[in-house]
Amino acid sequence: MVLQTEQYQEIASRETIYAIKQGVSRFNVSEPSSIYHYEISVQTEKQTYIFNCKDKLCTKVSNDGWSYSRYSDNEPVLPLDSF
Repeated sequence: MVLQTEQYQEIASRETIYAIKQGVSRFNVSEPSSIYHYEISVQTEKQTYIFNCKDKLCTKVSNDGWSYSRYSDNEPVLPLDSF
């Protein structure tokens, strides 16, 4: 569903997408079974975009938040070639 949104298409056209993962917001204390706190995170090299359901049946999703990205191109931390 996220892949079909215009917001996702715009992100994919300008940034490299490394991962898409689903989750549930831990801040949903008032109604734990609510679908409104179901999240889909799209992780790129620049930041992570958080998509949420917009209705009870989750027929529409929207990019409602952002956070930093954990992805970067670095040398390995462990000496993997010494074995």
